[in-house]
Amino acid sequence: MRFIAADPYLRPLTLYGAAANLAYTGSTALLAAGSMGGVGGAMIARRLTGWLGSARALLLSALIAGAFSLLIPLAGTGPRAVCYVAGSAGTSAGIAVGNVVAGSFRQAYCPPPMLGRVTASMRVLVFGGIPLGALLAGWLATALGTRAALWAVLGGFALSGTLLLTPAMLSERCLPSTARIITMFAQVRDARRNP
Repeated sequence: MRFIAADPYLRPLTLYGAAANLAYTGSTALLAAGSMGGVGGAMIARRLTGWLGSARALLLSALIAGAFSLLIPLAGTGPRAVCYVAGSAGTSAGIAVGNVVAGSFRQAYCPPPMLGRVTASMRVLVFGGIPLGALLAGWLATALGTRAALWAVLGGFALSGTLLLTPAMLSERCLPSTARIITMFAQVRDARRNP
């Protein structure tokens, strides 16, 4: 947990994942539907990362997923049903791209002896938002109605992508392949060995 909290890349990835899961799961608890866009997002993730770079693909996928999610509360009967289908598909595609990029980054970035602990710690925080989001959405739907609850939780989901807009994430086209904190520790260790 300390490694994640101190790292300029893992910290925003974890905060974003937790906030996004909390908010988006709330919407899926209110309106359940398939995630057809997820398969498409997973299929284009590699190509998108090659074209934009991993940092930009991650940021774009989070922001696009959030924007598409705002179509969902506009859904209704008749032609307005398209809002739900497009919103769900676009959101699922963005989430899938982000998951592929973030998972690949974490595997390349974390030192092998720490990878399991970092992954487990991030998942506890990220997936911990899922049941909380469902409870929050249910409470909001009871208090405000389903459509207002959807606007609230999906507005939170759309804003969750801004947690990735950190100097570390914005400064590079691609995410780094090794943890800077580990490189810093290695430099200190080497300096002590060779005074």
